[in-house]
Amino acid sequence: MNRSVSTSAFINAHPDNLLISSDRRSTRTTSFISISDIEPSHGGNGDESQSNSSVGTSSRPSFSRDISRRRSSNFIRTLKSKKLLNAIKDQDIQEEERSPSPSSDDVLLPHDVTTYTISNKFPLPVEILNTIIENVYYNSVENVQSITSNLEEFSKSIVPVCKMFNILSSRLLYRYSVFTRSNSFDKFLKNLNEDHFLGLNVEFLDFMEFTSIGLGRTGRMNEEIQMVTSSTILNCLQLTPNLIEFLGSESIEGDIDKRILSQLFNNSLYLTTIDFCGSTGDNFVNAFKEFTINRDVIPNITKIGFHDCIELPLQVFQTFLPALVNLTRLDLTHTQITGRFLSDNLPPSARLTHLSLSRCNQITAVELMDFLLYHESITNGSLKWLSLQCDSSIVSILNEHQLSHLLNNINAPNLMYLNLGGYSVKKKHLDIIKNKFINLKSLILAHSQLTIDELYEYLSPKHKQTNARFFIQGLDQYTHNYPTETEEETDEANESDEPEQQLKFIDLTGNKNVTRWSIDNPKILNASTSLLAIELDQTIVEDIGYGPEGKLTMNQDIWKTYDSQGRRSWLFKLSPEEVERERRGDHVDYYNTLTYYDTTTGKKRTKKAKPPFFLRFAAKKINLSIGPFATLYEDEKVFPVDFSERGIYKYYSLNR
Repeated sequence: MNRSVSTSAFINAHPDNLLISSDRRSTRTTSFISISDIEPSHGGNGDESQSNSSVGTSSRPSFSRDISRRRSSNFIRTLKSKKLLNAIKDQDIQEEERSPSPSSDDVLLPHDVTTYTISNKFPLPVEILNTIIENVYYNSVENVQSITSNLEEFSKSIVPVCKMFNILSSRLLYRYSVFTRSNSFDKFLKNLNEDHFLGLNVEFLDFMEFTSIGLGRTGRMNEEIQMVTSSTILNCLQLTPNLIEFLGSESIEGDIDKRILSQLFNNSLYLTTIDFCGSTGDNFVNAFKEFTINRDVIPNITKIGFHDCIELPLQVFQTFLPALVNLTRLDLTHTQITGRFLSDNLPPSARLTHLSLSRCNQITAVELMDFLLYHESITNGSLKWLSLQCDSSIVSILNEHQLSHLLNNINAPNLMYLNLGGYSVKKKHLDIIKNKFINLKSLILAHSQLTIDELYEYLSPKHKQTNARFFIQGLDQYTHNYPTETEEETDEANESDEPEQQLKFIDLTGNKNVTRWSIDNPKILNASTSLLAIELDQTIVEDIGYGPEGKLTMNQDIWKTYDSQGRRSWLFKLSPEEVERERRGDHVDYYNTLTYYDTTTGKKRTKKAKPPFFLRFAAKKINLSIGPFATLYEDEKVFPVDFSERGIYKYYSLNR
């Protein structure tokens, strides 16, 4: 008795059993296909060459902004790979004639998919196998030391189980592709060329940590080693049509040419993120001068970064910026951009949530205010991350009155990050920030000369300031003005309605009023219950000390020091669990990773020192990547997530 039925017949009989489960707010989309196994059949006389031929002819799906629909189709395409057919053949599964694709819109199958039949040869359905594999991949992410080590452990635990697991796991093994050396990229590219279906799984190309320096090589040797070149990168992009993020860096700046740019902007229809952090040089600049856009609009690209791309001339942005109609994150730190250019060329349909114009010395005050106050991409109220930092060695773009006007009138009710480093911030500016941006979590006030009392007033809740004024200014002044019982009740009601301050991080570097002894004053450290960290000058942190002795104790809280190899220094508050450990003598170590061997089992153990949590609020670079483990988060975060900033990206974000 033949128990197998065609997929189309199964779908028509059980339409509710074919489910595509997707979360639009997450990168991962789990495809649930209600088949126990996949059985192509030609009446038992299947010809393998004919099967491979039918599998290899795959037409590219048309662009759709619903990425979840595309990924569901990609997962089914992966099931067509030659390896999977061979694995199924080993289980005595036969191929069947192709039947017409279902017309229902609820069935997200590509038109050229070979029709398979249902078989009970494998004990578990594909959706359960897929869930098992994903649970292993995403399990205990908090203990992951690096992306490569996680992939290595995943491949050792899942791939050898069986042939079906081997095939299904390739979707996660190739999903986030990170490269640290040229030979790793070369091996990766060879695998894609040997099996083109593997490229359908690739969604991220990560060059954050890539470098060719070391291994005893000279500059000439690196030029002669043809592993990472413009041709090989182009070949990789052509083999990965479902790419979502391309995270370049200055390490490959010389290999970017106009063909690569054309592939990214014109042909990568699902690409949402492009980052060229730190890239300069003649080859990089000439590539942007020579390439052209052959699309009227580029709706898929929503995040783009040119952090510290100082040599790019202004006219190159005119090539692609007007076409980015759905742009949400724009990093133009230390570029030659002007405010007038942004007003004229940024599409009004853009909804910017992240914008960095830090150290853009070509922008004038009038142009900056005109863009931030009147351009549709800002006035819609979507802005959450804004950096206007200027060099302390030059005159700031906005004077005291212009800054007040900007803060009073900018439409950014959900602002969480504000960088005003280098500006002459006064008490009146703090009052505006405190009353208007109630969701603010990170505030950069570098080189401002605010007094300790002004900082205390900003950090303290309003009801705390009201209660303290009697003692600060003297009780005799208020002898005849004590509040009545009715007034006290009203004040308590207003106090309960007042939103809690959410500030997590503040930068006070370059402030002459903040010294070793003023920061030791509990007036500042105890002012805000939400504050997690304060950035200070290096000399202040050195006076406090590093390691187990580098700490300040304030009531029940313990504040410890932390630095980024002498470039930036912070004082941060330990969590209640860490305070208990510290008091037991088990000092929290954020620097050194401990590797040891278990004396009972002999297994190697690694205790990684994870950086403090507050660092994500101290980042000065816009995070454009959703990270390799984005499925752990309900939505796309404003601040960097785990492993989304490493290598050169981390340097520009935390060390500059």
